[in-house]
Amino acid sequence: MKNNIIKIIVGVIILAVIILAGVLWQNNNEDNNSNTTESTNTTVEETDEISIITIIDSGDTKTSYDKNVSSGTTALEVLNLVSEEDGIVLGTTEYDFGIMIDSIDGVGENVDDGKYWSFYVNDEMSMVGLTDYTVSDNDVILMKYQAL
Repeated sequence: MKNNIIKIIVGVIILAVIILAGVLWQNNNEDNNSNTTESTNTTVEETDEISIITIIDSGDTKTSYDKNVSSGTTALEVLNLVSEEDGIVLGTTEYDFGIMIDSIDGVGENVDDGKYWSFYVNDEMSMVGLTDYTVSDNDVILMKYQAL
């Protein structure tokens, strides 16, 4: 009977050691995974910047601005960056469907000539507004003052 009690105690101790080893191994593995995730996220953040060219064509002058922005930036945010960094004055109006550019550096809507600011991406008129277009690497954003 004494041998059976000793076997049970030894069995419980071995089982406890196995469980403890499993818990420690799992915690160590979770720490390693979180370190790997952090370093992966850091790498993504380092390469998360994209290059955009913004051109403002008023008909009289055409000026180009090269900008680096974060992935996920909208065309309006790029224009606001150009405005802040390069002193371009944007006149905007907010509507239910988004924000429209009314004027750039004092050049604005001309009802008599039918001229307005149009938004192009890579030489094609955009089918969405400035607030809805998320820029991609090497996009060329063109704001062109023209008759429609």
